[in-house]
Amino acid sequence: MPSTSSRRLSGDAGNTAAAVEAATKAYRLAWCDGPPFAYHWGLEAAKQHLKELSAPEPEMPPFDESKFEPMPEVEIDPDDEFHVGDKAVQ
Repeated sequence: MPSTSSRRLSGDAGNTAAAVEAATKAYRLAWCDGPPFAYHWGLEAAKQHLKELSAPEPEMPPFDESKFEPMPEVEIDPDDEFHVGDKAVQ
């Protein structure tokens, strides 16, 4: 992902097109599968930079859970054989 500093340097150097391109790329990369499965802070930083550049946020598809298998149901036993903690050592 392009760093915030490289995007800002492009913008500060008057290369607005390169800054918009870098911020848009950062936005797309931070999107991942879409909220809630996105890199939140990267997305927020890219949104802010696009706003500062008066550039639109790219249209991205929302998260589509039908593309993924459901998580398996598991039973959690806190006292199983892998438990580490308060048990007296024998």
